[in-house]
Amino acid sequence: MRVTRLGIPAALVAAAAGAAIAGVGRYCTRPQCQRGIPSYDYQYGSRSKTEKTLSYQALPLQQRNEKHEVVKDLKHFQWKQATVRIDHCSISAPSLRLGTNGSWVLNLQADQNPPSDDVAAPAATPEGRYTAHLKRNQFVVTLRCYGPPNSEPTSADAPLGKPLLCVLGPTAFWVQRGRTQDVCKQGLSPCVEKYFNMIDRVEIEFYYR
Repeated sequence: MRVTRLGIPAALVAAAAGAAIAGVGRYCTRPQCQRGIPSYDYQYGSRSKTEKTLSYQALPLQQRNEKHEVVKDLKHFQWKQATVRIDHCSISAPSLRLGTNGSWVLNLQADQNPPSDDVAAPAATPEGRYTAHLKRNQFVVTLRCYGPPNSEPTSADAPLGKPLLCVLGPTAFWVQRGRTQDVCKQGLSPCVEKYFNMIDRVEIEFYYR
C-alpha cells in the first residue's frame, strides 16, 4: 500500500476526494412506534368554535402600602356568565385585574373532560361526539377591553359597536384530561396603561384545539 508524506494511505485520500466531488448523501428516518404507544395521543390543529362573553362594568379598587397610602388604582372585572363551555372543554369563574401601570392578571379555572358521576357513561358532547380518548387540549383565551358606549341603546335601536381600546393575548395553555387546572396569567400592556381610565368592560373569547 502506497503511503503519502503525512502517513495517510493514498486510498483514503482518493476516497475522501471522491466523496467531496460526488457530494455527501443525507438521509432522514423516523423511528418505529413501540407497541402500546400510539403515534398521536391528541388532536392538534383543528380549532373548535369560538365563544365570547362580556363582563360586568369595572369595579374600582385601590392598592395601598403599609402606611395605607394609595400605591396604585385598580379595576376588577367579573363575568356575567360564570362558565363558558365548548364541547368537553370549559373555563369557569374568570376574573381580571387591571392596574394603572398597565399590569393585568387573569385568573380562571379550566377543565377538559371533567370526571362524571356516571362512570359507565362514555364522555361525549351533547352532539354525540366521543371525547374520552382525548388526553389533553390546548385552550386559547383572548381579552378585549372596551370603552363605554356613547349612549345606552333602547330595545328599538340597532346593536351598537363596542369601542375597542386594546387586546390582551391570545394566551394559550394545555389542560390535561380530568384534571382541574387553576390558571393565572399576567402581563404588562402599554395599551392598558394608556386607556386605563376609559376601559369599562372586558370581553373574554375562548376556543380550544
